[in-house]
Amino acid sequence: DRQGVGSAVNDPVFGGLNYTTTQIIGGNPNLNPEEAASLAVGVVWQPNFLDGFSMSADYYEIDIAGALAQVGVQVIVDQCFQGVAERCSKVTRDPVTNRVTIVDNAFVNQDSARVVGTDLELGDTHQLSGGGTLSARLLATWLNENSTTVLGGAKRDVAGETGDGSLPEFK
Repeated sequence: DRQGVGSAVNDPVFGGLNYTTTQIIGGNPNLNPEEAASLAVGVVWQPNFLDGFSMSADYYEIDIAGALAQVGVQVIVDQCFQGVAERCSKVTRDPVTNRVTIVDNAFVNQDSARVVGTDLELGDTHQLSGGGTLSARLLATWLNENSTTVLGGAKRDVAGETGDGSLPEFK
């Protein structure tokens, strides 16, 4: 189902005037299936000379062609202003005021999405003389890339960015 919800837009036609418009969200019957290729390589090390110690490392790489996503109201309006015809077909303007009244922000196939990173886990377990067990674990992840490329747009990698929709490079 598709539905309309309120959304703010910064309209470049009016020099960046902010106002509220309606965005249409929901499904899109014209979508193509995503196609993904992934690579994952991992290793576990539990040396005999370090009783109770273990380490695992996993590298992953995921590439998605035709990834499904919503482009975003502002991106659609900005790209239409820049002359991207496919985006302009998603923008409806009032014939009298020329203000944006509706932006179709339904799901679309993007060009691609890519995630690359490494996960690390260190663990140590020891039996206590009083009969209990003491365990410690360290988990870490390095995010090398978390990018999307929208149709007609540039690649955007949010790995390491701060703010909405981003992820740290290390945690």
